Amino acid sequence: MKFASALVLLLGVSACTGVGTPATGPHATVQLRDGSAVTGMVLSSTADEVKITTDDNVTRTIPMAQVRAIDYGDQAASAPAAPGAAPTMAKSVSRPAPAPVLPRPTADDITTDTHTVPSGTEISVRTEETIDGSTAADGQVFVADVTDSVRDAENKVVIPAGAKARLIIKKFKTVQT
Repeated sequence: MKFASALVLLLGVSACTGVGTPATGPHATVQLRDGSAVTGMVLSSTADEVKITTDDNVTRTIPMAQVRAIDYGDQAASAPAAPGAAPTMAKSVSRPAPAPVLPRPTADDITTDTHTVPSGTEISVRTEETIDGSTAADGQVFVADVTDSVRDAENKVVIPAGAKARLIIKKFKTVQT
């Protein structure tokens, strides 16, 4: 009985504290084409838009046409601790070395010939976003760059390194261990 009462109390408290937005997510700075920047927690991003809760707790939806870059390298602004919350230590984050910038294909690299790539061919891509299994959903889209040229059976380049790609989650299911 005490367990049930504690569970009901815990659920009641957690329901009162939520505002309908996730409590965690990657912190980033969205650089806009007009030169301004928006900093906050990224709630979601697609090929069309990015949703972000700013550091002053305002949720914005920004069309990708207005986005120049998204930098996930900065830390969240330190928010005041909730009353009664235990103090926490700041986490140190090590950043990987920046990936080399791949050149975009030139007009000579682009052809109108039809080529066939065998089924099951691996295509190496790099995304600027984290693909998180805890928040992934069917139909979610991630923008990527092809990192290695893809060749057909005749060793002709059919997808050059540096080409844009879209990664789409067709079906997501969790695996229980």
